[in-house]
Amino acid sequence: MAAYVSSNGIEGILRHAGLRMAESPNPARGYVREDYLFTECMVCGVEAHYKPQYIMQKTQEGEQTCRACHWRAWNRGSLAVYGRQVETQHSEGGEDDPLLAYEHERNVRSAQRRAQEHDYELVVLLDDGPGDRIVVTRCINCGKQGARRLYDLGRCSCGGPRAREGVSYANTARQVAREEMPHDGSVYESGEPASLAACTSGCLEWWDSARNAPLTPDVLTRKSKRNVWWICPRCHLSFVAPVYWMTWHPSCPECTQVQQLRFSIDWEEHKRQDVADYPDLLAAWDDEANPFTVSMTDYRSYRFVCPVGHHPRQTPSSYLNDGCRHCRAARTQAEPNQVFLRQTNPELAAEWVRVIGDAEGRYTPDNVKESSRRKVVWSCLACGYEWTTTPRERGLRINNRCKNCGKVLGSFAWKYPSLAEEWDPRNPTSPWNTTPTGRLTFKPRWICARNPDHRWEMSIASRVKHSKGCPFCAERSAG
Repeated sequence: MAAYVSSNGIEGILRHAGLRMAESPNPARGYVREDYLFTECMVCGVEAHYKPQYIMQKTQEGEQTCRACHWRAWNRGSLAVYGRQVETQHSEGGEDDPLLAYEHERNVRSAQRRAQEHDYELVVLLDDGPGDRIVVTRCINCGKQGARRLYDLGRCSCGGPRAREGVSYANTARQVAREEMPHDGSVYESGEPASLAACTSGCLEWWDSARNAPLTPDVLTRKSKRNVWWICPRCHLSFVAPVYWMTWHPSCPECTQVQQLRFSIDWEEHKRQDVADYPDLLAAWDDEANPFTVSMTDYRSYRFVCPVGHHPRQTPSSYLNDGCRHCRAARTQAEPNQVFLRQTNPELAAEWVRVIGDAEGRYTPDNVKESSRRKVVWSCLACGYEWTTTPRERGLRINNRCKNCGKVLGSFAWKYPSLAEEWDPRNPTSPWNTTPTGRLTFKPRWICARNPDHRWEMSIASRVKHSKGCPFCAERSAG
């Protein structure tokens, strides 16, 4: 069984590996070792997906988790042995050398071609000097991003693109009645206000009004990537951080560094200790393994028995720090004002078919949370394809597409059905296969719902943010 890690636990694992979350996770959802986390390296700033299992393994081996840092260090080591003369010759040219500039452009084009050959999008070419070229790529099918050597590129583990054009809106397998998202972006699909001023995570107490002036929280959204000033209420440090990060988990870099140091000290101490060194853990031990030989830093799951009688499988450090995960879940379920899948993700609720093994139909989107690990049968709204996975796995960015037609969660068609009806089926991509803010390599064509003879090109942003409709109808109305 996969080890469960809480959101707080994953933050400690990331800090110890020199990483942090690069997107807003759901604090109510824990993680298993097979989840992909979108992270940012605190050393080089490269964003990439890693599994917790991989992160813990590299940390235990003493190797850098960030592949960009790892391969750059590998390059430097290789040059120290084989290519010192080449490195010197390359550095003598200087940044303004036109020959080096031309060589860089050529290397970028070459990297783009190779990435496209393997169904990747080149995010950035990190190193194109002596040694192996290091690139950051993103799979065009599943969105998984990673750093690697250019010539290590191979097919993504997701299998590559599947039917990228998708299903036309007119041929949608199942239409679901839904309210159209506000065109001004003032409300998220869950019904929560998008404005930072309405955030309840406590981040507004950190807002540095003096340094941010004249900027105010009411002009920013909670998921904004804009860097603004914050001030720690504990140590009073003023620092810059993106809005989305602080709305999820307000934290101070200086206090975090102190916590990381304490965590490292505790971790080093745990390395010299076994489960048997902790009387409470030894009393709760219910596994066949010998507790006198199991290290406190072991990342494998073991069986415990809690005072209530639950038998969770957890890592020793997880049980010591967080207690029985079943008891934690029971406390969470007993909390008032809970929200379930129907409220948090109406689109997932619309694709819900049934829970595996639930013949009586006890579990529905109205009593199951988005973080649930129950096996659910889903039916794609666009193509009708059915498959089985858990709600929490569907919520991960890496799994947010239909495996058959490529429909993406939060698509343009789902959020703006009236606009999707005017999407020209001759467009290279279905409105189910792109998001309102997705990058397109073409300007979408539209067909007026009132008069099919009216056809025009216009960006999605113009239609959504600026509420622009058919220009021919608008011209006739103005005349």
